Amino acid sequence: MVGSFSSPVDLTPYSLDRDSPPRIVGAVMPVDQDARVYFTLVPPTPPPREWRHSSLSAILEAPTGKPVTTIAHNTSATSVYISWKPPPPETILGEFLGYRITYRTRDKSPEDDAKEIYIRDSTVESHEIHNLETYTQYLVSIQVFNPEGLGPPTTVLVMTDEGDYIKS
Repeated sequence: MVGSFSSPVDLTPYSLDRDSPPRIVGAVMPVDQDARVYFTLVPPTPPPREWRHSSLSAILEAPTGKPVTTIAHNTSATSVYISWKPPPPETILGEFLGYRITYRTRDKSPEDDAKEIYIRDSTVESHEIHNLETYTQYLVSIQVFNPEGLGPPTTVLVMTDEGDYIKS
């Protein structure tokens, strides 16, 4: 059993019977009645033929945690670098699939011209955005995502560099 828990839990002993569909013997009970329990039951390899028609139900939710921005600065007149730390594991609420980065110029509305980048690797903690406008402020947002959706965004303001001026 693999799991992440939002509060302390009492894990009563369990076992899997290889000759029948998966089952938990005993109980997995949260200490606090309002706590959620998230877990994945991993079958033996290879899984028995009977498991094909078995089902387990679970509460599936989008993440509740936000990444924490650690660095945001320009790297040139047309690019910016951003790095972050992931939210606490218990706030992912399922399989951590990666990050979504959105960015737009500060003077545009959220519906206008917002671009997005999906990073489908939960171990990545930085990204450089290229092909931006010179000497422009950008709002950059980072969100984690799982199979159920996106978590809340963390947004930072960052500005590209002035660039080269040609003297006439």
